[in-house]
Amino acid sequence: MGAYGQNDALQAEQQQQQQLQLAEQEKQAGNTHFRDKKYQHAIDSYTQSLEHQENAAVLCNRALCHSKLEEYGSAVADATRALELDPTFIKAYYRRGDANFALGKCKLALKDLRSVSELANFGSLIIRPHFFPNAFAFYLLIYASFSYISHQHFLHHYAECQDTLDAAWCLCC
Repeated sequence: MGAYGQNDALQAEQQQQQQLQLAEQEKQAGNTHFRDKKYQHAIDSYTQSLEHQENAAVLCNRALCHSKLEEYGSAVADATRALELDPTFIKAYYRRGDANFALGKCKLALKDLRSVSELANFGSLIIRPHFFPNAFAFYLLIYASFSYISHQHFLHHYAECQDTLDAAWCLCC
């Protein structure tokens, strides 16, 4: 390769590195906006990050922001794209399942939450309700992994959620 070809390759690599840095900066700005509960600003920053580099984690973060703003269709779209990029990305299945449940698409939600259960091997995880903002979707997740945990065992450990979870259990069964 001549000097001209090496120069082109070096420029391309530098441009790629610059794009990655800009993507990371925008992602971090989005994370800061999210922590400050400025969800639309976070969406804008994540969108800028994605213009520099498409990334499943950033798409999942943006999906969560859409859910926080009750823009569930957009959350489903972002989570679906994240899964196209990485079919084993557990958070994307959860985000899409949570959004589908909020849209009243219980069968699709349950399918995604079963995928979460299978990929995460819930037999070895400690499950905490505060990790799951949508209580019904969280309970669907428990229902989806029913072979690992029983209704009575769950209620014994999470009595503070019993009324909500009993109602969700009735919907699931």
